[in-house]
Amino acid sequence: FAKNQGSVGSCNYYAMVMLIERAIMRQYGYYVKLSPELGYANNVNGRDMGSTLPESMRDIQKVGAPPFKKRHWQKYHRSDFTPEDFANALRFCGIETVRILSWEMLVAAVAVGYPALIAVTAGGRQFMDLDSDGFAGVVPGRGDHAIIVDRLKEGRRKRGLDSPGSWGTDVHDKGIAGITKEHFVGPLEYHPAWIVTSIKLDPQVPVDFKLSLAL
Repeated sequence: FAKNQGSVGSCNYYAMVMLIERAIMRQYGYYVKLSPELGYANNVNGRDMGSTLPESMRDIQKVGAPPFKKRHWQKYHRSDFTPEDFANALRFCGIETVRILSWEMLVAAVAVGYPALIAVTAGGRQFMDLDSDGFAGVVPGRGDHAIIVDRLKEGRRKRGLDSPGSWGTDVHDKGIAGITKEHFVGPLEYHPAWIVTSIKLDPQVPVDFKLSLAL
């Protein structure tokens, strides 16, 4: 599942695609690698200015994500994607999303198998450094980075959630950092955290999945 958004501000759509991939795995027991860039390009069309969580919550249903192709990486113009890419994206999209309203609701969702897309404040070196329990440093702020959380995490001194990031495996602990309530509650006032509870998987997309599906 490891991903790297490179130098483009597409973290929100990388997080969205992480949810789609995990939902497909949860519902169908099957992994397919998808491209986050199409959704981001469709939203910003050449202006690499980032995006908001309501936009990914909308686009998981309206746009989706196509199977990964190397030519997609770090692209953010609509013209970088073919009509076939857009058609294939609609075959991998969410059916229903649910807002997360509190830390307790977030932990409960993750505990029963629903990863969530949340905002954190990641500016500055502090967030990049992990403590002895594997948790990222807390940076005060309204939130400037979208991530997912997908597993419960318990250290010797604190509890929280694991976040597999979109900056590759050379940061944090092979790309994974612990997130606590302190990371979450401030940005939640400005950014709607959410989960996807059901997903559409269309196996007719012309790509080699290396497995057969029985649906």
